[in-house]
Amino acid sequence: HYMRIRSQLNFDHRHGWLILHVLTDLVLLTCAVLSLFFVKEQSQLDLKSLAVAVLAIVVGSVFCFRSFAMMHEAVHGCVSANRSINYIAGLVYGAFCFLPFQYWRQIHLLHHKWAGNV
Repeated sequence: HYMRIRSQLNFDHRHGWLILHVLTDLVLLTCAVLSLFFVKEQSQLDLKSLAVAVLAIVVGSVFCFRSFAMMHEAVHGCVSANRSINYIAGLVYGAFCFLPFQYWRQIHLLHHKWAGNV
């Protein structure tokens, strides 16, 4: 049943989507970092600064989630058909997750082996 469904899906790598994802991540990261410059010190905190701080936290969290997802996709070779691009994407996104890509890759692939989902 699984293989029948899988055969109907398109797993082609599309670099246009990769570029869109990377640009989206750059916008999220830039917004999160820049918004921190608009937050006042705690002693001078007003409602506007609080709203900007909450926005920075939400946007930064979305960026972190997306970074982990991209690192995970790089482990499985789904970012690009090119292995070097997958490795570079894994290194960069892994750095944003504070995870060493190569070691996490080994552990994650072992996880799939142990779980019986190679």
